[in-house]
Amino acid sequence: MSQTHYALGDPIGPLEYTISDKAVIDFISINESPEKMVRFSSSAQAISKKFPACIVPGNMHLILLTEFLTKSIENISIEKIDMIFRHVVKQNIQLIIKGFIINIFYADNIKHYECDITMKNSEGIVLIIANAKFIFKNNLTIPIC
Repeated sequence: MSQTHYALGDPIGPLEYTISDKAVIDFISINESPEKMVRFSSSAQAISKKFPACIVPGNMHLILLTEFLTKSIENISIEKIDMIFRHVVKQNIQLIIKGFIINIFYADNIKHYECDITMKNSEGIVLIIANAKFIFKNNLTIPIC
């Protein structure tokens, strides 16, 4: 999307996404050996740890939310993302991520945007709620008249 200005209530997205088991294994093998993270790569181990199935690592969601914002809105700099897990996110399921603008404010002559984001499964169950703040890179100095 090439939109460079938003109003309160404007939608962002949606983006449909699936986090594959291979993507999770690739992610966890960056910092840890997969043997230490078996709840993310073995259904039997995940179930023995009281998870419903293999799940997506929590910090992998930050990457997904960042990708959602930067794909949905071009040329932004993300200042902050906070997220709350409502349910665990299983691997290989369809995710629908969307957001909307909840606040617009100026600080140091820069226009800042704040949005709420939800990540739902295909049944409409909210898995994650998040809040993000961002600015447009090309609007770093906007004089206030």
